[in-house]
Amino acid sequence: MSINESPLSHLSDSEILALSKEEITNIKNLALMEAGIPLVARPVMEELEEVEAPDVKVYYTGYFMHDNPTFTTASAAEEYSQARAALLLNSCTFETINGIKVQRRRSATESEGIKSGEGYSAELYEKMGPIIIRNKEKSELYEAKLKEFSEAQEKSYEILKPIDDKIHSVIRENAELTDRLFVLEEKYVPLADNNWEKAFEFYTLAFELSDNIRESMLSHVLSMAKH
Repeated sequence: MSINESPLSHLSDSEILALSKEEITNIKNLALMEAGIPLVARPVMEELEEVEAPDVKVYYTGYFMHDNPTFTTASAAEEYSQARAALLLNSCTFETINGIKVQRRRSATESEGIKSGEGYSAELYEKMGPIIIRNKEKSELYEAKLKEFSEAQEKSYEILKPIDDKIHSVIRENAELTDRLFVLEEKYVPLADNNWEKAFEFYTLAFELSDNIRESMLSHVLSMAKH
């Protein structure tokens, strides 16, 4: 098969309809292989190990957002916050207003207050730490594989879409043909004294048919007329 040739071009509609799911998958995989697109299965997230909930409530000040000291009591955090606020109260910065540098003293009221959260005691973290690390590694590995899968899916779209479109088109056309032949046989043939060709002539007067449907129906009519 050439690069520009459809992998279904050598199959008739009846042969396409007879394809199994496995055969369709093989046709698609072969097309991807010939296009140099990797065959990547959708990754499955490995089951994560159970992690116990944190066992310690911690408190911290709003200062140093990226490196907050934490405390096990609110009073200790408050003490630190007040000490830090007092230090800042005695510090100042310079701002330029209308071209003049002015001294700006920092207010102790600028503290973001005491916040609380949860953390692990040293004893529990010794148990949970390795589990947390393993879970993180599993999640990162899954994300990497998912990214690889998504990239392969994007590349495969242009290759697989014509195949899917052709299969769906044949299925839809076959369903339409089946419905039309049913109406022809059940309603038109009896009224035409079981003359299939005459019944088909009446049917074509009533319905507009595509070339493919007309050809398929006529083939069936001629076959039935011989019996």
